[in-house]
This record gives sequence, structure tokens and C-alpha cells, in this order.
Amino acid sequence: MSMADTSPQFFATVPMALVEHLPRNVVAVVGVIFAALVVGTALRLASLARTKDAAKARQRTGSLITWWVLFVLMTLVVVLGRTAAILAFAVISGLGLHEFRRLANRRISTAHLGHWAYAAVPIHYLLIYFGDFAAVWTFIPVWVLGILLVQLVVNGETDAFLEITGIMFLGLMLTVYLLSHAVLLFAIPASPQYPAGATGLFVFLILLTESNDIAQALWGRRFGRRQIAPRVSPHKTWEGFLLAAVTTTLLSCLLAPWLTPYASVPDNFLGAVFRVPYAAALVVGPLIAVGGFFGDITISAIKREVGVKDSGDLLPGQGGVLDRIDSLMFTAPLLFYFTFLAFD
Repeated sequence: MSMADTSPQFFATVPMALVEHLPRNVVAVVGVIFAALVVGTALRLASLARTKDAAKARQRTGSLITWWVLFVLMTLVVVLGRTAAILAFAVISGLGLHEFRRLANRRISTAHLGHWAYAAVPIHYLLIYFGDFAAVWTFIPVWVLGILLVQLVVNGETDAFLEITGIMFLGLMLTVYLLSHAVLLFAIPASPQYPAGATGLFVFLILLTESNDIAQALWGRRFGRRQIAPRVSPHKTWEGFLLAAVTTTLLSCLLAPWLTPYASVPDNFLGAVFRVPYAAALVVGPLIAVGGFFGDITISAIKREVGVKDSGDLLPGQGGVLDRIDSLMFTAPLLFYFTFLAFD
């Protein structure tokens, strides 16, 4: 490399080279998220300066750092594209399955199954990478379940047969099969209806899911009175859920023309249902709100049964991986199948 190559102009072109292939709408939205994080960080740091509770300050600082790490991870996936998304979610699925198995072992030992279940993670994501979608739809629900049943029967494991089978199958379905639908968004064919391509759909999914989680917490803390499922998640209230659903729907309508086809009328048979622009966006908002809610309380129910508050401690201030992806495990397949049915 010559001295001319190390000029400031050279370094200035490196970021542009990384993002020039991205739709401008995606770059703009990611930039807005970055700006929001900067403002939120400034407000959080100002609040921490007034906090006298050292433990709470550490927890909030850890949470803030975690949000930045997650933002960087999302940005890398967006910039590097489909392959990076597959690798990232394969790792996340593996970590989520590990946490799930640790929770399950508090209920009933799955140690005798060995670690073969983890092999399902790379195989499933390799099938996605190579585009063998017929195998993707059947690998875990059919073949992995069959292997699990055969292993238990051959080993004569009749004690807690139903519990072990159900627990391990549930873990694989939640942390691998359902979650991987976020990556499957990259497989949706390019179309003029998609203003930001598959990348726009991915950013839309992540942004709405996380925004809905935050909105449910904030609205519930401010206005929550009536609990929805007090035995499962006491902090979930009807007020928080409904106000978050409205917030998420408004955000869906705002982002729809930038990132998705949901501002247009489908050109297939569902066009008769979604006859006016933004009708699909008005459906997607509540879908994300409902999916996020049920994903959250599903993991809450599992944690409550085994007597833990968090699924792990990998993410400072936010618990474990399952605590962060619980909503996404439900919102990803809902958004994927809705988009596939309505616009493909």
C-alpha cells in the first residue's frame, strides 16, 4: 500500500464502500437508530450520575452496554448480508439452546441425551444457507424428533419419556426452528414491491420487535393496572400491552413505505382483503405486538416453573440470550409467513 492509499480520503471511502450496496432507506433507518441510541445513552448517563444505588447503577450501565453491542451486531448483519445473518443466528440459536437445556435440567435431567441436539443447530442453518427449504421445513419437526424418539426407545429410557421428549423438542423448536425465520426473510425474492429488499424486512422485524418490548415495559410501568397473566408474568398488564400495540402499529405504518411492501396493496389473491394502502401495515403492527407478548410470557412460564428470574447472565443488565430473543422467536415466523402469503 502506498502512502497515497493511507490518505484521509482513502479512509473516508472505506465506510462508503461497506454500505454503498445497501438500500438508502436501510442506511437512513439504521442511522436514526444510532442517533436514538446516542440520545438515550446521554440521558441514561445523566440519570446514572444522580443514582445513589450502586447495584442499580451497575445494572443499568450493563444494560446500556448490551444495547450497544446488540446494535453493532445488527449493523454488521445488515452490512455483511445473508451469510453473516446465518452465522450470527446460528450462534444465537446455539447459545439459546444451551440456556434452555440448563433451565430444563432444573426440571428433569437431560444429560443422558449427550450433546447431539446441538448438532441440529449448524445442520439447520446450513440447510438455510444452501437454500434447501423443503428440508428446512421438515428437519427439526420430523427428522430430529424422530431421532430423539428412537434414541430414547433404543436406550430403554422409559422413565420421564414424555417429559424429556417434550422438553427437548420444545427447546429446538423455539431456539432454532422458530428463531431462524428471521434469517429466512433474506430468502424472500427481490421484487419492486420491496423498497429496501430483504434487508429492509430484517431491519423492520428487529426494530419493531424490540420497540414493542420496550413500549410494553414503559407503558405498563406508567399506566399498568390490570394484570394479564399474574401467575406467569406479574408485570404484564392490559394497559401496557394495548398501548404498546398502538405504538407498534404506528411505527409499522411509519416505516412501511421505507422498509417493506406493507404500504402497498398485494398483487395476489389477498389484494381483495388489503384493498387500500397501509392495510397490511395496520395488520403487521398488532401481529408483532401479539407475537412479542406470547414469546415473552412463554419463556417467563419456563423460568417460573424452574424458579429462576433470568435465563442466564451472558448479557449484562438484561439476563441471558433467551431473555433477549424470546419475543423474536414468535414475531419472526409471524412476519415471515404473513409476508410470504400476502406479497409472494
